Amino acid sequence: MADPIRPIEAFIFDMDGVILDSERIIRDAWLEVVPRFGYPADDAVFLQLVGRNSRDAEQIIFHEFGAAFPLREVLAATRARSAREVEATGWPLKPGITVLLERLSDHGFPMAVATSTSRAEAESRLTSAGVRGFFRHVHGGDEVAHGKPSPDLFLLAARSLEVSPAGCVVIEDSQYGVEAALAARMQAVVIPDLKHPSLEVASKVLGVYESAAALSAALDEILKLA
Repeated sequence: MADPIRPIEAFIFDMDGVILDSERIIRDAWLEVVPRFGYPADDAVFLQLVGRNSRDAEQIIFHEFGAAFPLREVLAATRARSAREVEATGWPLKPGITVLLERLSDHGFPMAVATSTSRAEAESRLTSAGVRGFFRHVHGGDEVAHGKPSPDLFLLAARSLEVSPAGCVVIEDSQYGVEAALAARMQAVVIPDLKHPSLEVASKVLGVYESAAALSAALDEILKLA
């Protein structure tokens, strides 16, 4: 466990894989759609995209599949496939996340979302899932020049919350997200989803928890830093 930098002032959440159980839906849609266009359904390629904004993801995709990859068509089909799955019930929440958000809200901590997903899409998903009201601000990857692992998105969230970056705790699931938090000089907590962070990165965070429920159970220990 990393040593705390300073007392906690605010919490910044990643969205996909932390608040919403969405990465599996998107991955399954991607793996179903890509072979229709004559390309291999490679889970390793998808994992490279986790936590990246659209610009960075495009570069990775073209590097892996070549410049002829029909990106717009694949993305449109992937979104359509994902939309059909969530049409009836909305985007599903990760187990235990509502309790965690309620506890942090009860403690009076300001909260924001900083996600590589576009801001408009993030607003839509969080509203659909019924948790938008917990957050003072929602920021997306389309609002910054450099996506995760650059610190820009988290620094934007800290400015919106009017708190010091060093007083923020970021809750992330991805390697790139944790690297971005650390680059912003923020503290971080990891709840791994599809992809676990490296041991090196994990050694630099406040803790690694198997679920939001596990983090909620350990919250009193973390809040001793506040």
